[in-house]
Amino acid sequence: AGILYYLAKTYPEAQLMPADTEAQAHAISWMSFIAATVHPARPRGLDYASKIFTLADDRLAGRDWAVGDQYSIADIHLFRLFWRFAGSLAPPRGTFPNLEAHHDRMMRRPAVIKTIEAETALALQGLGGYPILRSAKPELSDDWIPRLSAGDAVAAFALSEPEAGSDAAALELQAEEDEDGFRI
Repeated sequence: AGILYYLAKTYPEAQLMPADTEAQAHAISWMSFIAATVHPARPRGLDYASKIFTLADDRLAGRDWAVGDQYSIADIHLFRLFWRFAGSLAPPRGTFPNLEAHHDRMMRRPAVIKTIEAETALALQGLGGYPILRSAKPELSDDWIPRLSAGDAVAAFALSEPEAGSDAAALELQAEEDEDGFRI
């Protein structure tokens, strides 16, 4: 919340904070509610989080954005938390109609699309690059890490098993060392 407020004040041309005092108060009220009530809800499980997100859904009723018709820092914060909640605890679609409509509007914003693309690229590079950084022989690491950092190469992390899908912790395949190297 603090970082979003800082960005809104530092870059007023982005219009992340409403200009009039009453609308600013509404944005700050939303930010306080999100930070103190919504943000800590998800780790407490689906039932508790659903009660809290119902409050947010009700509060958003009849509005396109948290502060009426104007997009603000409150929308960014609310979107990120609802996105994480819906992605991790998977409430049935239709449970939070106002938050779902808000989420859909946010997903159409060019800046959100660009940010998600960048986060995805960085996550993939991290999944593929970290094992090289951590465990590779120096000659391999010295070759790959500068190219990965510059964006001139792409490292990937891919795995799958019929019973595990892409859940790395559920994989059962093992590599056992023998006289020729490793046997899978």
